[in-house]
Amino acid sequence: PPETSKLSQLRYLSLNRNSISGTIPSETGKLSQLTCLQLYNNNISGTVPPELSDLPLERCSLGGVNNFACPLPTLPDVCTLNSIYPPECNRDPAETPLPAVSSLVGPAHFTRLKTGACRTDNEGNFVDLWGKSYPECHDLCLYDIACAGFEHTAAGFLFDKASRCKLHRGTILSTLPVAGAVCFRKSLRVHVH
Repeated sequence: PPETSKLSQLRYLSLNRNSISGTIPSETGKLSQLTCLQLYNNNISGTVPPELSDLPLERCSLGGVNNFACPLPTLPDVCTLNSIYPPECNRDPAETPLPAVSSLVGPAHFTRLKTGACRTDNEGNFVDLWGKSYPECHDLCLYDIACAGFEHTAAGFLFDKASRCKLHRGTILSTLPVAGAVCFRKSLRVHVH
C-alpha cells in the first residue's frame, strides 16, 4: 500500500507468492534505503513505476505471473523482469504490428523434443510461469531473446491446479521422462523483432 513509503528505513521488502493484486504504488520509489524488492509471482498489474529506478537496489525480482503493462521503465540491472511484459513493449510503435500467434507456430521457430522435461546445461537458469496455455508459453519464449526453449506441462499431471510453463535460459541438451511435459528447443535462438 502507499503507506509503506512512510517506512523510511525499510531495506528489505519480500512479498513473493502472496496473491497481491493491484499496482505497485509510485510512492515505493520514496523508500530511499530499500536494497531488496521481491514481488515475484503475485497478481500485480499496471505499469512498473519509473521511481523504482532511483532506488539503491541490490536484489530485485518482479517477474513470474505478474501482469505488468508497457511502458518499460529503466530499472537497475539487478532487477529480474523475466518476461513480465508483453512482447510489444520492446518494439518501436512505428514498426509493423506483431504477427498473429498462428503465423508464429511452426518448425522454423521451435523443435519439439521427446515428451518429457527439458534438461539443460544450466539447470537453475529458468523462469516458472503458472496457468499459461501452450500458445502463451510458446510466444513468451519466442519473444524473449534469452529464452533457449520451453517446457509445457498440462494441468492435472504434475500439478493439479494449473499448467506450468518453464522458460529455459541454458542450452537444452535432452529431455527427462516426465508425464504430461513437452520440451521445445528454440531454433538458432530465433527472436522476433
